[in-house]
Parts: sequence; structure tokens; C-alpha cells
Amino acid sequence: MVDSKNSKDISKKYNKNNSVESLLSEIGMDADEFKKEFGVSVDEFDDDIGESVYQLLDELDLLDEEYKDNQVERANTSGFSLNSNKVEDFNLEDADEDSDDEYHSQIRKIEKQIQDNLNDEESISGGIKTVRDFFEENKYVSQNDHDIDEVRTIAFACEIAPAKTIIPVIKLLKKLESEGKLHWKTTRIIGLAHGKGVDELLNQYCDVVYYIGQGRSANQSDSGRFQLASLILRDIYKATRAMIGEQIDLLVTCGNAGDVRKSISAAKLLRTPVLHIEQDIYNPIEIISQANLITVPSKDYEYYLKIQYGLRNVVNIGGYPMAAYVDNEIKKNKLVSKEEITEKYGFEHYILVLLGGDLKKEDLTDLIPLIDGFDYPTLIAPYRFDKGYVEDLSKSSKVKILDNYVDILSLTNSADALIYGAGMGMTIEAGVLKVPSVKIYGYHVFHSSINLAKELNIPIVQIWDIPRALRKLYPPTGDIVKDGQEAIYNIVRLINNFDYSLKKGNIRSTFKIWRARSKFRKSHK
Repeated sequence: MVDSKNSKDISKKYNKNNSVESLLSEIGMDADEFKKEFGVSVDEFDDDIGESVYQLLDELDLLDEEYKDNQVERANTSGFSLNSNKVEDFNLEDADEDSDDEYHSQIRKIEKQIQDNLNDEESISGGIKTVRDFFEENKYVSQNDHDIDEVRTIAFACEIAPAKTIIPVIKLLKKLESEGKLHWKTTRIIGLAHGKGVDELLNQYCDVVYYIGQGRSANQSDSGRFQLASLILRDIYKATRAMIGEQIDLLVTCGNAGDVRKSISAAKLLRTPVLHIEQDIYNPIEIISQANLITVPSKDYEYYLKIQYGLRNVVNIGGYPMAAYVDNEIKKNKLVSKEEITEKYGFEHYILVLLGGDLKKEDLTDLIPLIDGFDYPTLIAPYRFDKGYVEDLSKSSKVKILDNYVDILSLTNSADALIYGAGMGMTIEAGVLKVPSVKIYGYHVFHSSINLAKELNIPIVQIWDIPRALRKLYPPTGDIVKDGQEAIYNIVRLINNFDYSLKKGNIRSTFKIWRARSKFRKSHK
């Protein structure tokens, strides 16, 4: 009698070896070359991400170097209601079970297939295959005819911080449209909102906003990998469903989180061209290798992405669009006045301390007592950390702990000085507001915000060196707002003159970024 357990193990091992051989064949390398190139074996790479790399890349269609021939037809979108300024959250539980709408019947069917598939395989790959098969069977959307100059539909996917980069771009597009300076007459703007509060920012600038999920990594664990796979897949499906109904001509993404991965994955399934705005070159997300065009804020960064990751279509836009957004918020007098802040917190003069993502919990046991020792009115914004925990660490009557989410921009603008353990967003805000600032080195050895802080002459110091830095502190230098405005114009020029023949990156770039991101995460645990 055949031992069924041994038989299954042999079969599993055969399939594993077969997928490894297929992957190496696909990228034109042998096992030794792969390990030399990426620093790990294929098996170690699989362990890194928790499933077969070949299977995942195959189901995401990342192994296809060329677009498929025009064998797909435009989807029938009669089941969609395009209500202006309406936020759509595709929770399938909300669908009307008695609806005669054939589209919603198909949606419920595919949702069940996805869940069944995930329950069986416990992988993102299996679920993505189900999604892909569904859209292929139901004739997913092909690209619009780009010679038609009447309407162009552009989707913007982002979380709350990247939204501040996206919004100035949308506003300039609309301005140029009103002046008749675009290559088409009307621009439909679709927002793909990821995370809390994004829809509130995007809603006034978009014709329609779809909610495509939220970040999961904060709660990720090995034991929760199956649940995470299911949630990520559902969000990819939400993005795909939103985009398929809107006849998207171009997807614009920004950031390095789940919104980028999910929306570009959906774009791959739908053959939608992608323009990605990259700011954190040391920790990008691997899926940007599948964008047709990538922008970076400096020439050095352009060289870095091309040399380090082998990306080809990279363009320097010369600045950070978010700087223009911050400047505009100030000009619109949206900031709370210094008098109001004094009345609310009791301090006319104060130091603002922001505890952001560059800090670990164990850093606070050194940082908070050091701040107590300043003997100067100080407001601490705990942001990512528990307010009660921070309060327990502080013993000074001159230190006040704020709520987790407060108006940081207004508080920064009125502060005598800023001390922050955060990244790009806070560095840009400090540069725009010209508030004397100190950036805490934190655990990021390489980070784009460190480079920008140096350009702005913001000192970057270890925790124990903060008092010394405060003794000789000056406002940030440089014209970050002017550069940001130029960057916005450059992005809009790229959108207006987008080259739809640009090829996406190759699979080696995907692997290089994947590996670099894995090293980045592990070095900061």
C-alpha cells in the first residue's frame, strides 16, 4: 500500500522544484547566478515572503514582458452608477441579495470563489488567479483609444500622506483643462482611497472616490498570514472592480505602502498604464517595477533607481509636490493662530516634539526624561505611540502630552523649535514653515528624509545630542516650495504627454526591490 502522506510530500516537493526551475528559466539564470545576484536562494526568497515567488508573480502577471495582443474587449459598465463626489466602499456584504442586477450576481459569485480558494490554498496567489480568471472570462476592460481627445480618465491611488502630493497635481490638471491646455477636453478624476481620512481629502477634487482598503502590516504576524492574504486579496479585488468600471486611461500612484501594491496589481490585471511618483528610493515597494514610468525628486535619485534596481523609465521632476500643498494650506489661512494655541495649551512659547515612525518604543525611555530636563515649555505629540505610556514617562510640569491626532501643521508653525523622529512628510513641513528643527536619527540608516534634511540644513542627531543641537539652531534653508511647484508642473507635463508605448520594468527589477525592501524591514526590527 502507498503511504499517502509520503506521496503528498513527494508531490509537494516535485511541484516546488518545478516552480523553482520555471522561475529560473523565466529570468534566464541558474541557481548560483540567482543567489549571487540577490543574495539568497529561491527557497530563501520564498520563505521571505511566505509563499512561492513564481506562483505569486505568475498570477500577478508579472512574468509577462509584453502586453498581450488586443484580445480583450471593453467591459459592459452599465451596472455602475457614477455619482459625482460619492465615496464607494465595495463591501460585498452590503449588496442586495435580491437584486436582479447580473453584475452584482457575478460579484457575489466571484467573492465566494475567492474565499473558497483562499480557504483551500492559504495564499494570495490562488485568490489572484481566481480574480484574474473571472475578469478574463467576463472580458475585462481594454485601454481607451488614446487618439480620442474628448475625455481622459485618470485614477489616483494614495494613502493620507501621499494624498498631499497628489492633490496639487489634480488641481493643476483641472486648471489647465479650464484653460484648454491639455490634449483632451475633459478630465475625469477617480480617487482610490487607502486608509482612514483619505476620502475626506480627495473627495472635493475627484469625480468619484472608491475605498480600496487599508494597511495591514501593523497587525501582521506569521500566524496571521492567511488572514492577511485574504484581506490583501480582497483589497486588490476592490481596486480592480473600481478601475474596471471607470475605463481608466492612466493610473497615478504615490508612496510605498499597500495602496501602491494593490492598485498597480489591479492595473496589471486590466492592462492599465501606470505612472508612479517615488519619494523614498531606499525603501520602495517592489510592484513599482511594473509601472510604465517612475518619477523621482532629484537627478541623484534617478541614477540610484536605474543603477540599484535596474529600472529604465525613471524621470527627475526636481522636487517634492507636497511642499506646494503645505504652502497653499498656509496661504489659505487654514492654520490655527498662535493666540488660539496659547489659549488651548497655556504656552505662548514652546518646543514641539513629534514621536513618529523613526522611533521605537524603547527610544522613549531615553528621550522623554531628556525632554523633561530642558526645563522649557514643551508639547509632545505621541502620534504612533500610546498617549498614556508617554504620560507615564514624563515627570515635568512644563511638558504636556497631546492627543495622538492633532493639527501638527498649526502646532509646528507656532513652535519656537521642532524636534521630530519622523520621515519625509515632517521634513517637508519643517522646510516649508522654516521652523528651526532637529531630526532624530532614529533607526533609519538610509532614508530619503535624511538626505532632504541635510539639503535643508536640518541637523540630524542621536537622542543624547539633542541638547547640543538646540543650542545652535537656525531655520531650514533652501527653496523647497519653488522646487515643489516645478515638480507639480513636470508631473502634469508627463501626464499630458504620456507615452503609452513605454514598457514596464523587468522581473529582475522586481526581485531586486523585493530583496532590498526585505533587508530594510529586517534591519529595523
